[in-house]
Amino acid sequence: MKNNNRGRKLASMLLIICMLLTFWPQTALAANETNKANEANEANEANEANGQGTVAVTVEYLEKDGSARYFLEPTAAGLKEGMTVVEAINAAYGEKGTVEETLLGLYGLKVTTAEGEVVQGSLTGQENWETFVNNKETGDSYNSLNDGDVIRLIYTRNYRYDITDYVSNAETNSGTLSVNKNSLITKMGRLSDEQKEANKDVYEQALRAALVNTGSQQDAADAEKLIDGILSPEIAAASCCG
Repeated sequence: MKNNNRGRKLASMLLIICMLLTFWPQTALAANETNKANEANEANEANEANGQGTVAVTVEYLEKDGSARYFLEPTAAGLKEGMTVVEAINAAYGEKGTVEETLLGLYGLKVTTAEGEVVQGSLTGQENWETFVNNKETGDSYNSLNDGDVIRLIYTRNYRYDITDYVSNAETNSGTLSVNKNSLITKMGRLSDEQKEANKDVYEQALRAALVNTGSQQDAADAEKLIDGILSPEIAAASCCG
């Protein structure tokens, strides 16, 4: 009888060990993903606490047919005092590529991707990289950036008029973007790689809504709610279910 009891105890212990070995990797992976997301948020909070803050950046390229693609998806970058638009874009770009002023800035910017693709404006200015800060068109050396600003660098092939939501201002010879995607872009920039991977469909939908020449104001608002659910799932669940 004692041997039977010992056998049962041994079998129980082996079962417990097997269960731990089965579930521990999943639990550890989930905890690791949570830690990485928290670290990213803590880094942004540290920047803000130091008075530097963060900006959100995109680099968007228009094709000849008006379709668009990202050179740089929405990305957060640390903000430093006196930082120019070009410096902020490079900070966000990291190892993905570079952004440079050409011929002392007379002919705009040159963007090089990690794959070596080089795109720069034409001498006539018809094709050019245009910078927008919080939807307002700015010069390349614009250096009055503030915490929370959204910088979009967009390649235009027709003096900006191929940007479907571009509204010109004849008095200032500049313009604005009428579809406000700033909040969506900012929140997408806060996502960790793990959060993007775990929510691929939602992230892809948000990318389409945030990209130039795609997505309406309503599309941007709908996508932002979905991103809120990733960044703050507890708050999203509470607001959803009362």
